[in-house]
Amino acid sequence: MSRTSVFTTHRRTVLRTAGAVVGGTSVLSSSTVAEAGESASTATIHRSKTRSLGNGDLSSFVTTTADGKPTSVGVHLSAGALEGLPTADDVAANDRSVDHQGLWSLPFRLPLPEAAPPPFDHVGFGWNPEGHPPRGVWNVPHFDFHFHFESPDTVSTIDKGVIDELPDRIVPEGYMLAEDGAVIPKMGAHLAPAETPEFNDGEFSNTLIWGAADVDDSAGPELHFVEPMVTVEHLRGLSAVDRRPVAQPDRYPTAGWYPTAYAVGALDSGGHVVVLAAFEERT
Repeated sequence: MSRTSVFTTHRRTVLRTAGAVVGGTSVLSSSTVAEAGESASTATIHRSKTRSLGNGDLSSFVTTTADGKPTSVGVHLSAGALEGLPTADDVAANDRSVDHQGLWSLPFRLPLPEAAPPPFDHVGFGWNPEGHPPRGVWNVPHFDFHFHFESPDTVSTIDKGVIDELPDRIVPEGYMLAEDGAVIPKMGAHLAPAETPEFNDGEFSNTLIWGAADVDDSAGPELHFVEPMVTVEHLRGLSAVDRRPVAQPDRYPTAGWYPTAYAVGALDSGGHVVVLAAFEERT
């Protein structure tokens, strides 16, 4: 059986609120899934298998138009997923966990449905009960949603290192290398908005990261993931959809479909979605 499946009516109902994500584009609903100007009956929702999280579960999903054009790529956290989360001690004791300078992260690898547009390959999800470095910036309980362009095998070859500088053409507008360009093993370096509140005496709640690494050890660093980072507190406090633009680079690593917006939505069911949306084709 294919890992891709069409959402049941129940799932469509659970994800009803995500219809506001794109802003004028209905992403998911109980009876309509439509891109602006397209008949709802011609759109399709696909989802991955679920993984347990807290007292609920999480899964990835993709929505497409009748001719296969992407309208959203996202992660669904069901009702209960934010409750009963593993504690810092639980995560530290888990063999799968990763130590980030004394702050532990529990990673999950979520396959994307086969309908996912290129360059998207899979989601690297992380639960960080005490956050992660840099301390004083991102060390609060939050989730990482890495939407990777490369395969898990390729991502796993990324070694620790430092990126001193990136060509301006691949740096999204308004972004800078975070953590002094540190390359996190099996992940990459992080680029963050220079004006994000947590870098300017504010508090971290919801930040869109781009990731870079030299994934083939020859061509130099390229962008290879998009990552919403969202705190548990922000998710629990949502009463509507928090939709924001995705800053774009001048040059993309490969031809494909790239999001120009992302959103975090609270659902009537008690669950949440984190969605990349408003895709545009780049060549």
